[in-house]
Amino acid sequence: MRTSEYAYFLGQTLSCRKRLCVELRYSAQLHDVGKMSVNSAVLKKAGRLDPDEIDEMNRHTVYGHQIFAGEDTPLAARIVQIGDVYDALRSKRVYKPAFSHEKACEIILKGDDRLDLRGHFDHKLLEVFATHHKEFDAIWLQPAD
Repeated sequence: MRTSEYAYFLGQTLSCRKRLCVELRYSAQLHDVGKMSVNSAVLKKAGRLDPDEIDEMNRHTVYGHQIFAGEDTPLAARIVQIGDVYDALRSKRVYKPAFSHEKACEIILKGDDRLDLRGHFDHKLLEVFATHHKEFDAIWLQPAD
């Protein structure tokens, strides 16, 4: 649900049409649909993934693309991507601890050994995130429904 709110917030911040913002809020819930096709052992693995497992996990975007038969990466998907990565960094997983807001921002804006910024994020969206990152923290802190 938080990924949907991050996407909705970014859409509004970018002055997207109201209809697109609403579509972002609801369609962002499908952002990881491709994980249905990822090997469940990789999804549930405790600890850091090895290079082959990382490749398998990264294929979830290809699987999702096949499920929805998309052609290009639309703006809506690029918006959801930042929200999804932020939420994943803030969330505890079996293979990593939850990161602080500051650490999540550092990884998104500067990259790390798992995230190469070249071509990973839309640069215009990174600028918006850099300016408005505190709103992401506020969304994170909101109680879940």
